[in-house]
Amino acid sequence: MSGLHDKMGQRAYELLPEKFREFWKAEAENIPTYCEYPDLHLGAQWEEPEKESFYARYCVMANGRAAPHGPQDKEWRGATFGDVTDPQKVHDALRYYLEQTVKYIAKGDATDSARFGGTGAHVIQDCSNPGHTFNNILLSRLFPVKGKNLIFMHRLMDHWPIDLEAVKCTPVLLGRNIDEAVYFLAEKIIGNMDLITADMVKLCQGIIGNREKTVSRIMQKWNAEAICHTLNFWYTAFILAAGELPAGSSRRFVSTSLADKPMITAYDERFDRQQYIAAGIPFYDNHYPETDPHRSTMSTNPYPFEPVINCAYNSKGEILPLAIDDKGTTLKGKGIAAGSYGVVSYHVPGNVFRTLEVTAGIHPDSSSGVSCTFAVWCCESEPHLLAKGTTDRKKGALHFKVQLPLECRTISLLNAGGDGGNSTAVWLEPVLKP
Repeated sequence: MSGLHDKMGQRAYELLPEKFREFWKAEAENIPTYCEYPDLHLGAQWEEPEKESFYARYCVMANGRAAPHGPQDKEWRGATFGDVTDPQKVHDALRYYLEQTVKYIAKGDATDSARFGGTGAHVIQDCSNPGHTFNNILLSRLFPVKGKNLIFMHRLMDHWPIDLEAVKCTPVLLGRNIDEAVYFLAEKIIGNMDLITADMVKLCQGIIGNREKTVSRIMQKWNAEAICHTLNFWYTAFILAAGELPAGSSRRFVSTSLADKPMITAYDERFDRQQYIAAGIPFYDNHYPETDPHRSTMSTNPYPFEPVINCAYNSKGEILPLAIDDKGTTLKGKGIAAGSYGVVSYHVPGNVFRTLEVTAGIHPDSSSGVSCTFAVWCCESEPHLLAKGTTDRKKGALHFKVQLPLECRTISLLNAGGDGGNSTAVWLEPVLKP
């Protein structure tokens, strides 16, 4: 997004409340450039090495890593070249830049707060751009060179024109403290990556087919998201630095639904199903885990590979409303459905949320009366198993109210013991509370 960072920063600044614009008034002309700092930093090592150390002060985080240009994988490689993205890296980067921006605003330092705020904005904007959130090597395979000209998708997405005046958003407080703000912003950005992926085929087909209206519509949507996230990031930094929350703002943070949050997608030993079996959760054994790897999301019914959100499905793949029969009462709502065996994992920091409430049971359209074990698991706590219960279609629902350990960062909802395509496990209304 190197062609638009300055314009996006300028528009986000224009949308800030006047009292915050006034604080940065002396830096107003420079803020667009500050939003380009991560690109200038990388370029300086080859083009202007004498300036690299200056940019590094803002663009190298406390952990020694350069400011991310989009989501990162476990090795801090950008998504353009990387493996499955690691959501924790997005959280870590946003936390660093929000902390720095808040610190310098609180000190009354307009220059450094704007520089760190602009660098943080660059991270947000790259995480909102299709070219930065999708593996570009795969993109080249999906859309190989045809005809006489090379179409460099990434560069076109970076520079596609934006209608700045059409972007109108009111600033929103992201959280009542840094941890809460980082959680809600990062999870929103990570969730958007799935939506961006769903747009990639029609976006690239539009570029190849010279369908400018299609491309402009998609790019305008995501560029507008980037500007609004930048605005909210800066607005929240000013509010937290002042230490005075707007009246009534706390009501927005009373609870949040996991059904609205992105699932973690990872292959990781943390999700080794042998440990679930040892804890009394009757997962199937697997002598050859390379054929069925340990992963943060899974569903066997027998397909799909992942649980589904806010709906259920039967053995024919037909979509069903999400529901549980609880001793004659039909419970409905938002949530997650998996097959006979399921894992669904979320980023849930115990320093932000202290309680998880959720109802679990078997979907009423399941044709089997077999029992199923449901469990709540935290990868970071000891013990890992936070709650467990067993039920079947006739016994009704399990109602969990789980206290989350402070050290918790990852919650997995587990179900096991079903019978192939004849039963569907449901997690209904999973709600987090501070």
